[in-house]
Amino acid sequence: MAVYSSVLDMIGNTPMVDVSVLSPNPAVRILGKMESQNPAGSVKDRIALNMILEAEADGTLTPGRTIIEPSSGNTGIALAMIARIKGYPIKIVLPENVSIERRQLLEIYGAEIILSPGSEGSNGAVKRAIALADEHPEWAFLYQYANEANPRAHYEHTGPEIWADCPEITHFVAGLGTSGTLMGVGSFLKEKNPDIKVLAVEPPLGESVEGLRNLDEGYIPPVYEKWGGPELLDGKRIVRPRESIEYTRLLAEKCGIFSGISAGAALAGAVRVAGQIDKGTIVFIVCDGGWKYLSTGAWTDDIDEVTSRAEKIIYFPGPAASGPHRNLRIGRVRGSPNYPRPVDSRPIGMFDSGFGGLTVARALIDLLPGEDLVYVGDTGRYPYGPRPLSEVRGFAHEIAGHLLDRHDVKMIVVACNTASAAALNELQVAMPIPVVGVIEPGVRSLVAATRSGHIGVIGTVGTIGSGAYQAAVAETDAAVTLTCAACPGFVEFVERGDTDSDQVHVLAERLLAPLREAGVDTLLLGCTHYPFLARTITDVMGRDVVLVDSADETAFRVRELLTDLGLARTGAGPVGHHIFESSGDVEVFRRLGRGMLGPELDDVRAVAWN
Repeated sequence: MAVYSSVLDMIGNTPMVDVSVLSPNPAVRILGKMESQNPAGSVKDRIALNMILEAEADGTLTPGRTIIEPSSGNTGIALAMIARIKGYPIKIVLPENVSIERRQLLEIYGAEIILSPGSEGSNGAVKRAIALADEHPEWAFLYQYANEANPRAHYEHTGPEIWADCPEITHFVAGLGTSGTLMGVGSFLKEKNPDIKVLAVEPPLGESVEGLRNLDEGYIPPVYEKWGGPELLDGKRIVRPRESIEYTRLLAEKCGIFSGISAGAALAGAVRVAGQIDKGTIVFIVCDGGWKYLSTGAWTDDIDEVTSRAEKIIYFPGPAASGPHRNLRIGRVRGSPNYPRPVDSRPIGMFDSGFGGLTVARALIDLLPGEDLVYVGDTGRYPYGPRPLSEVRGFAHEIAGHLLDRHDVKMIVVACNTASAAALNELQVAMPIPVVGVIEPGVRSLVAATRSGHIGVIGTVGTIGSGAYQAAVAETDAAVTLTCAACPGFVEFVERGDTDSDQVHVLAERLLAPLREAGVDTLLLGCTHYPFLARTITDVMGRDVVLVDSADETAFRVRELLTDLGLARTGAGPVGHHIFESSGDVEVFRRLGRGMLGPELDDVRAVAWN
């Protein structure tokens, strides 16, 4: 066993661990690069050491000079450890709401902690650090977001280590924070093999996953652009806070790896990729250990409570400083002259046979609060499920034409599984605007979530009989076994507002029996009415079965298309206006709908068909 002259010699050369037990595809291997094994416990040990070594080499850092750096935790801890060993005084600007373990570690390493407002997140820490550095030019401001020693550490060390240990790598997945890991490792790997895919994991816009950022929040780290981020990345995977926590727990339960939340997010992204390819080897980064987050309750508290405690963290920089460090934070800001963004104020159109599509409307309103929405509930002709698909196809064309001609919508969301199965492909050809369904987004989430490969879909007679879900699952090429079950009667109970009676439970026991017998571990609710029956379905299927609701995934797909096509309404405008139309009893729609959607369901109007 080696004897090191300093703990700094232990930074890097971390092992990889096979976690393929979590892969949804037996032909895809998943390996975790154990950056949590670095002496200060995270991948940031690498960049902290490299930034200090390069600053010493170029004369920026001289003996006795104080270091100042903003951090939400890991970089500050790594810098404090190295500064302690090398004898540098160090000040870390830290959001006041970080976990107590991170504060304690900084104090143990002798760092002076300067707190910034927790409500301002990392942005507040950055602004405070820049202001202090401007006031004290005698201090050394390393600034990881713009310091090219950050990606260089990974280009010169992490990337070569991965290539040496796993030359068969086909995909590299890592969380997007400063972007240093992705840029450095990705650049090196693509030089070795241009076919390797480099994929970023980021949280949804407006949501927080510890250590990660969504670039659409505004701030583009300078190292991301300097190292060719937009051209280097082959794609992104959006991972929500709950999913990150679930996979963090799975990593500990199934593989014995006690990691931080961002590692769970990276694993979730890797699992999703594994479900979308035929074969390959995916390497993801286990960014840090979980011991710095014990006080957050991420492993012990109810997951809904943990998720709800996640606070929005904004990374948008403040006005340019006038001091000597003003250029350190120059990065492009979406919405600035560098990124002209069109504003399309037309509403989004959405329709369903009745109330069920309100689950999709709810997800869309939450994700895109500034967008206007026109929702048509065809309650005068519901339910669609038992009707011939040819008849449903005619209804779908009629409503889509109404939304386009009457409301001039910029996109149509078919928030009805039966209508998606019957008419989505035709509408996408016939309509001069984008048309999004709920089947494909739901299937993507279903395939990514399964652990055993045994998945299930429930839907109306029309949806299941159409074969649309079977075809969508087949198109993923995932190694899964699919069991489908039609559930006649579920929609009618929901439309009556009866979601947890004994009668519903008896019906669910009978209809869901084939899925229990098949041993599915993940079940897609293939009708937008069914989320209202989630409690009953969970009681029947068991709490170990994950229920997948296509509403959130559909909302993410809508946002992605609006952004890519330049159709999004941008800027800090007012909350969008929401119009609801019903072809049935308007008062019944308003009463039942408000119980499902909430106060946003206010402007309800009658609509009639020819």
